[in-house]
Amino acid sequence: MKKDLSSLFDNFLAKINWYINLLVKICEPLSDLDKSKAKTELSKICEKLPAPEKSQVTKLLKRVSIPLSGERSEVEDSLSKICEKELSVPEKVKAKIIESLTTICSPLSDPEKDEVYESFVLKICVTWETFIEDLLALCLSKDVSQYSEYMDTRFPKRPSKELCGTLISGYRYFDYKNVGDLKRISKNILLTPYNPFPRISTIESHKIDEFFQIRNYVAHRSRVAKRSLTRLYRETYHLPAFQEPGAFLLSSLHEKTKEIRFGEYIRAFINATDAMAKHLGV
Repeated sequence: MKKDLSSLFDNFLAKINWYINLLVKICEPLSDLDKSKAKTELSKICEKLPAPEKSQVTKLLKRVSIPLSGERSEVEDSLSKICEKELSVPEKVKAKIIESLTTICSPLSDPEKDEVYESFVLKICVTWETFIEDLLALCLSKDVSQYSEYMDTRFPKRPSKELCGTLISGYRYFDYKNVGDLKRISKNILLTPYNPFPRISTIESHKIDEFFQIRNYVAHRSRVAKRSLTRLYRETYHLPAFQEPGAFLLSSLHEKTKEIRFGEYIRAFINATDAMAKHLGV
């Protein structure tokens, strides 16, 4: 069981870390190295051009070397129009120049970042739900006596993980309202040594529940979900008006720190996972 548990915890944390690295790769401004590579590529293109055209590109690069505002498509369109007017080079060469300039000049816009972060809310919640269901089944497979007593039914002493998965999810899927409900369910069916869920602290529980409230709005966009999220903003964070989840998650926790709220939520999932692993001796 220890090997299976270790693999389960490792896989969950690896996936969360992969999501975070992917988010950074998508949303963070281009590094100096990336911009340097684009400029190098541009220089190679220019080397093959006659002197007058090379001079045109050099002047153009000086004009647009600062980040341009707007979405990437808008930046590319602006650069295309500039190049059309100011560069007398073949169309294929012009296309390569525009591509390099776009890489240098185009950051991801705030609305684009918001959309990306909201998409990853769904991915992280699904990953957590799958992890929790698998963890419950593994813990139950260690000792099913508490479950047998609670259900007043006899089961094999050493049930398979597959059988335990079926006992957890039934004929549909495993569902729970919040972390408190998860703790209640686990207390009914798991013996204390194999029940890691009470180890999730109150602080982490609240943060995970909040993240799922955000998920509900992102997934459904219903009036009920919006009211629930607005109430969370007002009562917990003293925000006077509704914010779209992406903007909220990307906002700073405090004025003096650059950490965003999204990071605080991810830390809650990781801390909860570490606490449960410690209880199980993983």
